[in-house]
Amino acid sequence: MFDVYIQDELVLKDFDIEKEAQGDDKEIVRNFTAFVKNKILEICFHWSGKGTINVPKRGTYGPLISAISIDADFNPPDDRKKKILITVGTVVLVSSLILLILGILWWKGCLGGRTSREEELRGLDPQTGFLTFRQIKAATNNFDAANKLGQGGFGAVYKRKLYCQCRGTLLDGTIIAVKQLSSKSKQGNREFVNEIGMISGLQHPNLVRLYRCCIERNQLLLVYEYMENNSLEHALFVAFLKENQNMAAIEVSINKFKRYMAPEYALRGYLTYKANVYSFGIVALEIVVGKNNMKYRLNENFACLLDWVR
Repeated sequence: MFDVYIQDELVLKDFDIEKEAQGDDKEIVRNFTAFVKNKILEICFHWSGKGTINVPKRGTYGPLISAISIDADFNPPDDRKKKILITVGTVVLVSSLILLILGILWWKGCLGGRTSREEELRGLDPQTGFLTFRQIKAATNNFDAANKLGQGGFGAVYKRKLYCQCRGTLLDGTIIAVKQLSSKSKQGNREFVNEIGMISGLQHPNLVRLYRCCIERNQLLLVYEYMENNSLEHALFVAFLKENQNMAAIEVSINKFKRYMAPEYALRGYLTYKANVYSFGIVALEIVVGKNNMKYRLNENFACLLDWVR
């Protein structure tokens, strides 16, 4: 007789194999449920101290346990699928990490040479210094919305005091306006090149001065002189644009477009130095309101674009 233990748990007490089999060469089956840990199944037969322990000299030696079969009552996990998932996950994670590092290095300009845009813009030689994007980002407090001055076709304009050293010139405490090309803007390299070229050649007290520019990868920024509380009207009528003979100006003849002429000149032929200022004001007005004075249709209320604005 035996006491049968499975996983250290008693499942049969005083189990008499001979009595249960009821004869020679007869099989008996017992089913048990056990929890297997660490892939080890332990089955123990302990003699209970009952029955004979003598070994016969001949004949039948007694019942034997011929086989133990184990069937799982659940679907065991497939180790191959698990290994495949781990491998795929590792490859994806490592690839993503490598791409992220390469992207950061590319964004900081550590990989590759200059792009064609950088070569084109830097080849312009705008006769101004350059600032790094990191310097401008620090100067504008990471383009804080509190420093935003306005929104135009070229993007947002920011102001900030600049404390940095560029090309050996210390811009200590200089208040600047930074124009950043918006990623949603339809303007591109040519507009940026044209603006640098024109503004670099204009030097006048009533025109904002271009201090620096930034050309780094996809970052295009212009650094202007910041004019606080000065309107276009103040700049136009306090001093005539052509007072300063040292400035470089672009002459454009508009004498055949009467709608751009000052009334005293168009009606009476009386020409003053403010006539050009009036024409410039009409052009600026067209830009602000988005209407063309040449294509403005007369009606009973307004004779021209200026009357419509009033």
